[in-house]
Amino acid sequence: EKDKLLSGLSTNYQSKFSSLLRETNAMKDLSVEKVNNDSVGKEQSDDAKDETCSPPPPRVKPLTADEYDSSLNIVKMQVKLDEVNSAVDDLNNWFNEMHTIRKNRSVEVSEADAYQVLGETFSERKSKSLLMSLCHWRRLTIKTSSTGDRSKYFLVTNK
Repeated sequence: EKDKLLSGLSTNYQSKFSSLLRETNAMKDLSVEKVNNDSVGKEQSDDAKDETCSPPPPRVKPLTADEYDSSLNIVKMQVKLDEVNSAVDDLNNWFNEMHTIRKNRSVEVSEADAYQVLGETFSERKSKSLLMSLCHWRRLTIKTSSTGDRSKYFLVTNK
């Protein structure tokens, strides 16, 4: 096809056409190479984007001394500030584990999981008091399951 086109042209135009055809083919090769390189880079950047731009795991905000001091005495009798913040650390570590290892970005923890997480440091009774106090300070909100199985969940709220 190229020879057929060239035969109808003068010698001057034939050399220009051949030169233009070589440049066009070279540009096509470069553009295909660029597309291939861009798609590889895009796949890598999408992977990096998944790791860096994904929403962070939920975090329960630690309690300040002022918040603790301004609480009702009945709440302060149940839990100490260092216990509350230790429980917050334990819950945040659990949320980080769920986020990084299991890819779970949930903002809730079941009552059973919460007792298990806090049970490593506190008794079950103290764990219940800590979870209720975190609800009091609006770090967590308790909700019951809508499936009728009477299970409870704690949602991270941080109000």
